[in-house]
Amino acid sequence: MGSVQPPVVKQGESWRCWAACMESWSYISYYWPNTDQEKFQENYGTANGGLDTNSGSFSQFLNKFNLDFDLYNAGTFTVDAASRYLNGAGYFMFVEFIGGKISHARLAWGVQDGVLHAMEPMPGRPDYITGKPEALGRLMIVYWAGY
Repeated sequence: MGSVQPPVVKQGESWRCWAACMESWSYISYYWPNTDQEKFQENYGTANGGLDTNSGSFSQFLNKFNLDFDLYNAGTFTVDAASRYLNGAGYFMFVEFIGGKISHARLAWGVQDGVLHAMEPMPGRPDYITGKPEALGRLMIVYWAGY
């Protein structure tokens, strides 16, 4: 199925979903120190808390945590692709592009019976969500590149 269910971390501010995912991931990772979302945002985020993939901070973020990313068009991310990322480091963060400059990150931790399992950092939403990977929109998959 996948890895151990990650701890729930809700984002402290509206643009910090990525930082909440990274905080959760850092708590279950043996290759990173425990790091809170405020520190992720302070070191790598924009003034409003977001993660700007066109900035030098994004490159620093990837390098510091030995991360890489892949892009997928809407409807093209599959169970097989999710399984490959999960088999690598056990977890991956997926950032779904919603429209314009709006996106939302979640931390994936498993696949079972064709369904992806993820931690949802948005307050007011369920702590864990499930769904078909093919139903996701345009994605950036952020994964640990150390394997």
